[in-house]
Amino acid sequence: VYCTVFSCKTGLEDGNFVIYKWSQTWVTNTECSQTNRVTLQEDTNLVMNTATGEAPWCSGSYTRCPSQQVRLTLTNDGHLVLDNKGNEVWRP
Repeated sequence: VYCTVFSCKTGLEDGNFVIYKWSQTWVTNTECSQTNRVTLQEDTNLVMNTATGEAPWCSGSYTRCPSQQVRLTLTNDGHLVLDNKGNEVWRP
């Protein structure tokens, strides 16, 4: 995912999911060389997965609302926000 102001990247050699501008603004602090994706699951939990199915990091943002009703946004000020119809569900 790339934005005009901030960027984020997963699958780095050290296994971190990072949001950065010119310097790091937020990171998962995971060390797993096999990390290959970050997924928003049906239960609205944002999860980092390895190729073998392990989850070294998750947001813990479980909700009862369907995932179709939530939105994950990287804001212009560098915050990763999960919301349900405008109500914030999770932010690191």
